[in-house]
Amino acid sequence: MAPQIFPAKDHRVERYLEKPLPSSEESERTILGAILLDNSVIAQAVESLLPAMFYSPLNRRVFAAMIALFEKSTQIDPITIGEELKKEGSLDSIGGITTITNLTFGLPHFHNVEEYIKIVKDKSMLRDLIRTCNSITGEALAEEDEAERILEAAEVMIHNLLDRRDTPSAVL
Repeated sequence: MAPQIFPAKDHRVERYLEKPLPSSEESERTILGAILLDNSVIAQAVESLLPAMFYSPLNRRVFAAMIALFEKSTQIDPITIGEELKKEGSLDSIGGITTITNLTFGLPHFHNVEEYIKIVKDKSMLRDLIRTCNSITGEALAEEDEAERILEAAEVMIHNLLDRRDTPSAVL
């Protein structure tokens, strides 16, 4: 069998590494705004999402506060979220209660946010995949281990991603 000849490296591929990580802050905002407009919507969100799945640090903090309020069976509104964020000292850093209130600006009243949840989960999985691939690339470039061991470790990392895709509680 003749040795396989690989094409010359295409440097255009390297430009993709300079792109921002996948996210949909609009979908994140829609979920949070929908919860503010109708607290019953949080039940859908907590079944599938964790705060870590939100790309925006602001949205991540607000969702974590919403979950804390939900777990205490407390009303979820800008004031109660603000009080929850004050406990961790992050209310001022996100822009105060006005920022939380603005999450509902221009949103229609939603009762079902499944499509937006799917988008947020998908973008989170893509970011996890990119981070995993970067880790694998780093291991390969470091050349500190045999190729077979690096490949085995890569296989484990990818398998772990596959296991986590339907179990959000594993992504803490």
